[in-house]
Formats: sequence, C-alpha cells, structure tokens
Amino acid sequence: MKRLLLLFAVSLLLAGGALSAAPARQAASAQPPAILDFSADLEAIALADAEAGETTTVLSWSTLNMLPEHRLALEAFVINDWVSLLAEGETLEPRGEREITVTHPANFGPPTYRLSILDASGAVLDQRTLVIPYDTTGEETPAIVAFESSATEVSPDASGVALTPVSWSVEGRTPASYLAFDQILADGQLVAVDLPRLSLWVPSQGQGVVAPVVAAGDTRVTLVLRVIDGITGTTLDSRELVLPVAGMLTATAVPPEATPEPEPEPAGPAQIFYFEPARVGDPATGEQFTLVWEVAGAPQVRIEYVDPAGTLVTRSGLKPLDSLSIPLDEVGFVNGDRYQFTLTATDTAGNALTDANGVPVSSVIEFPAESAITINAFSANVTSLEPGAPVTLSWDVSGAQNITLSRVGVQGGQFFSQVLGENLDASGSLEYTLPAAAEEGLGADTATFLLIAEDDTSARRTAYVRLPVIRSGATIESFNTDRTSATLGDTVALSWSTSGATSADLYLIRAEGSQPELIAQTLPPSGSIMYTFPADGDPATYGPLVTFRLDVRDAAGATRSALANVSFSTSGLSIDLFTASPNRLAPGETLALAWQVRGATSVAISQHNPVTGDMETIATDLPLAGSMQATISPAIPASSLPIETGFVLHAESAEGEMHSADALITIVAPENATKEATDAAGA
Repeated sequence: MKRLLLLFAVSLLLAGGALSAAPARQAASAQPPAILDFSADLEAIALADAEAGETTTVLSWSTLNMLPEHRLALEAFVINDWVSLLAEGETLEPRGEREITVTHPANFGPPTYRLSILDASGAVLDQRTLVIPYDTTGEETPAIVAFESSATEVSPDASGVALTPVSWSVEGRTPASYLAFDQILADGQLVAVDLPRLSLWVPSQGQGVVAPVVAAGDTRVTLVLRVIDGITGTTLDSRELVLPVAGMLTATAVPPEATPEPEPEPAGPAQIFYFEPARVGDPATGEQFTLVWEVAGAPQVRIEYVDPAGTLVTRSGLKPLDSLSIPLDEVGFVNGDRYQFTLTATDTAGNALTDANGVPVSSVIEFPAESAITINAFSANVTSLEPGAPVTLSWDVSGAQNITLSRVGVQGGQFFSQVLGENLDASGSLEYTLPAAAEEGLGADTATFLLIAEDDTSARRTAYVRLPVIRSGATIESFNTDRTSATLGDTVALSWSTSGATSADLYLIRAEGSQPELIAQTLPPSGSIMYTFPADGDPATYGPLVTFRLDVRDAAGATRSALANVSFSTSGLSIDLFTASPNRLAPGETLALAWQVRGATSVAISQHNPVTGDMETIATDLPLAGSMQATISPAIPASSLPIETGFVLHAESAEGEMHSADALITIVAPENATKEATDAAGA
C-alpha cells in the first residue's frame, strides 16, 4: 500500500510539473476569462438619496484571462431592462474602477449593476451582479407633503374625461410603498385615474396628468393621492384635492327676487346614432362587456334590462355620449338564451322623449349568450388623439368570416361612419391619422372606433375604442439620431428641441406592429440621451427598422409626438461613420469621404448628380473602413446654386441585410465657398 501511495504522489508531481512548465501565454489562452471581483465602496443608500440622484459610488472590478477580443460591459438595471453605463465605443480595462452617480432604478428594487465579459460576438463569458441595498435604519412613516394642481378647474370632454395636471411630493417613502392616484365618487367609491405607464413605480416628487371622469351634474371632482404599503396593502398616508368643474356654479346664492330658469332641453328631435354591445375576451376565461352609444337631441338616456330573476333594471341619468360596463352574470335571459338591452332618450327628469308620431325614441339590441365569434382584443397604442398624429389600432379575433373597422361620429347633426378597413385579417393592426383640422362635431372632442366581427350566419360581435381628442400647445422643432444604422450592442444618441412643452417621454418600437416600450420618462423639453441596444438582446424581437418615438406634453397634459427611424441588423451589420469634408464647396472642388462599417460583405458609394438628377455609383468593393476623394462637377450652372445634395453609403451583409447612410453637402458659388473657408480658418 505504501508503494502505491508513493507512486501516486510522484504522478501528481510530474503532472503538476508538466502543467506549470507550459508557457504563460498558452495557459492564458487555454483558460476562459473570469470576473474575480465586482464591488462598490457604498454599502447602502437611503431611498430618498437614490431618488435625489446626488450620491456617488466607486465601482471596482478585477478580471483574469481577458484577451484582446474580449470586452467588458457595465450596465445598470432601469425600469425592466439593462442600460449601458459606457459611452459609445468606450472600453474598460481588465482591472479598474469607475465613479458613478447612484440613481433610483424606477422600479421597486434597489440600485443594481451588472459587469459582463463578452466575446467578439457579444456572447456572455462571465457575469457578476452587484446590488446596493436600501438603508432602512431609522425609517419614518411616509407623509404626503404636497398634492396640488396648476389647473383651477377641470374641463371634461364629451365623454366626461377631464385630463388634469397634478404635482406631488412625498417624504419618508419606504422601498415597498407605491403611490395611487384615485377619484372619490359621490358614493364614496375609489376609482383609479392615473394613466397607463410601463412601471408601477412613481417618483416621490413629480408632476403628471390624471384622468378623472365627470358624471352628469357633478359640480366638483375629488382626487386623492395615497401612499400604500405594497406588501400589506395598508394606506400609510393620503391627501385629497378638490377642483370645481368648469362651467358649473358652486355655492352660489340665488337672490330672493330671482327665480332660476329650468335648463332648456336640446333643440331638435332626439336621434340614436348607434347603440352597440361591445364584448372583448373569452367568456370562459373572463369577458369584458360594455354597452356603447351616441345620442343627439337628448340631455340624458336610460338603459333597461332584466336581472336573472326577471326583474326590470333601469340605469337612468346617463350621458348621451357614453358607455356602461355591466357584468353579464347580472343580466337575465329573454326569448330563451338571449340578452336584451333597451336604450331610451330622456329629458332631465327621466321622461322618454318622443318622435313626431309620439313614439319614444329608443333602440333595442338583442344577441345570443353563446357565439362562435370571440374578439380577444381590440386596443389603441395611445390614450388620447391629437389632430395630425397617428394612432395604431390592433385587434385579435377568432371565429369570424368578416371583420370591419370604422370610425363613427356625428357631423352636421347626421351620423357619420368612415370605414377604415374591411375583410380584415383575424389578427392585425391598422394606422389611422386624425385630420389636422377635424370637422366640427365629427370627433371634435372624441374619436370612437368600432370593430365589428361577423360570421356567415350574420351573427356579430362588436368592440370599441373611444379616445379623447387633445390639441397640444407643444411643438417639436427637431428630433434626431446620430446614426441611421445599428445592431445589437450599439449606442444611439438622440436629441430633441421643443417649444411650449413641459416634459418628454421616449419610447422604442422594436418592429412594425410591436408595442412601444418606455425607455425614459419625464425628460426635459429639450435635451439629449444615449440609448444602447442590449448586446444580449433577443434578435427575434427586432425588425429591420426600429423606431424611437418622442412624446412631449404641454402644461395641460396634451401630447405631441415625433418619430426617428434607425435601420437595424440582427447579424452585426452597422454603419458607424460616413462623413463628407468639407460639406460646403464650389463646383470643381474636391472633398474627402470617410467611412467605417461593421459586418458587411459589400460596401459601395453613390452620388446624386446635381446636373442630371440621377443617382450614380462612384465606388464599389470598398473596404469596411477607409476614405476617398470626390470632385464636384465643374459643369453646374452658377444660376442653379446653391444646391443641397449628397452621397450615400450602401452596406450589405452576407445575410442580405442592407443599410445606408447619407453625407449631405451644399454646393455654393465659388466666392461664397472661398469666403466661408477663410472665415473658418480665421475662427
């Protein structure tokens, strides 16, 4: 046994000697890289300090076996995605440190950072995550310091929605608490009034827009801000804000000698333009049922139906342009297994209005409880419309043979239906742009879209989207990107300039038809921001063209949008640089073109000929990076100057993806070019 142990020890020594005798370079290249340490000198941070964004920390790291083709990625988790902390083209040393400002991640987690070792293709070779926890020692009970509005009254639109600007300030916030914006109805019920957003987290100090609904006869709206413990559901603090409704007299005494006159009834006969049952969702898993209607010539309407016991139910005092959600399990059947609803136009006392023949103005809808048609979804990508701005309507329907999408409304006292699409696919989307000068009456305050699905038996189901129309006082003067070509891992600089705006939000649309993703909110009216496409992003989620959308708001909360497109490659194709210098010159003069491309198998340059107007190829089979000279034709007539023209760089990948970039120039008269060159040299 001793002899066996001795031989085993010798074998280990020989093996160890053989390994240790290998050259150091071979050992490094044979072993994968690794992150040995990733740490911060800040042990914890108070939530208020994270929101203030004034505390700094030093991140330090140490790695082993990093090769020239490897690189380090340093990121922070913001909202629901990783965002690079590095500038475009910036690289990190295998060992180093970086001072950063610790900011709140706009979610319920603590500040979180990630260090990754990536290979040349962007694949992760090693990764470490660093969390700076919240300091919860000495936590206070949250307190609402302010809940205010710059508006002195609320102004509802035709559907009763009153977009209202609010501002707030909360102190002593705990990490697991959230802010809820609600409206207190007349019966004491709380209804959420905050607009949809990407993250549930709301900053402790800020400003935004809420959307209370003003019911018929309301003279004031009561808003309430609550701080809620997200774990226990307990309300930690609350504060109410009461605003009068525009045009409604409140607490006004009537002189003894004055007799209030009754409110006049609308002139003209009552008309019911449409009354539709909107059913969205699968009844087996949860269906939302809503009645939607539009009536003219009546101050109010009522809706009647029977409950499961056969008792008549009457919902009165409803607005002439409105909707009503009713759980179908609270509705009884008529004529076997069918639902039936009756809409009647009434006066302010609830009496039925009649036509010229004395017949009540009413409409009855009846439909079977079961149907082979299901509208799974019907939605818009915005919560309000602006004249001249597009809205994307998306739907998903099963069991229908014909699908029609229309915009409906009233124009000149007559019902108007504009068919936007018919014989539509079962699932899809359609973009509609509200006319810049909307006709009076037709969508002056609202825009209603109806989706009608029918089968070959003429059975039908309907869904609707009704959006308030807002006319924004903000103007977007410019919205630009520093590049028109990108791939995974690339950084894009976006800049914008506006007037009349108070804040801006930035969205990313990865592919045509995909939902916009909020990537930054409450940005300044004019400014810039860097966005990095995640190096480890899923290529399948991107299309050949990605779009950045800038939404800006004015003081009233009305929005205006602008788009900026970037050609996107999932195979690594990207144009990093394409310039022309000088960019102002005279006929016969020479300029230099410079470019830098990645992931291309073919690179070429074409020029717009200012004499013939044709696009002409001037160079092909170019390297991925380089420069060349080009001479402006001396045959350009002086009478046609100045001319704005340019060059186009074309890049194509092995997968057939094609990107292009422009380098624009201005051709001026010789004396102007000489003067500008002299002025530039003197400067």
